[in-house]
Amino acid sequence: MKEVHSLAGTTFSNIKERDSYDSEKEAIMTLDEFEKWLVHYIVNVYHKRVHSALGISPEQKWKIGIFGDENEVGCGYPQLPVDEQTLLLDFLPSITRTIQHNGVTIDGLRYYDVALNMYISDSDESGKSKEFLFRRDPRNISKIWFYDPKLKRYFQFHLQIRQCPK
Repeated sequence: MKEVHSLAGTTFSNIKERDSYDSEKEAIMTLDEFEKWLVHYIVNVYHKRVHSALGISPEQKWKIGIFGDENEVGCGYPQLPVDEQTLLLDFLPSITRTIQHNGVTIDGLRYYDVALNMYISDSDESGKSKEFLFRRDPRNISKIWFYDPKLKRYFQFHLQIRQCPK
């Protein structure tokens, strides 16, 4: 995806290539604007071009996978996500952390909710602190989702001190 490196403000693919280029100073898009550009590029450019490894466009390959063609049987449409939040959580980065008396700390930011209380200082059979699954949207780090292993569901909660992190 060389096109992304042609945008003003690129960080390039390595430090040597970047050299003395000031990416921050040259940047012309906000993160939201870049996300829109990227979605447009993936949907309207990348998926329509012939892919060197496939010999056809990714869009054509997807259609063959779903509907089939004279050589392959299609598998049909995949099951739709149950809801929007489930889809979001499936794609958010996951983080594992132990839970302490003051909550959980991720990148120096502390999150807490009463849903964590029953797991504070929890340990496994060997006495090692248990790690639990959390998910956080890098576009909004003011809240996280905690996966409760007993209830088998996610709980959302916010920063313990509601300040914008710097």
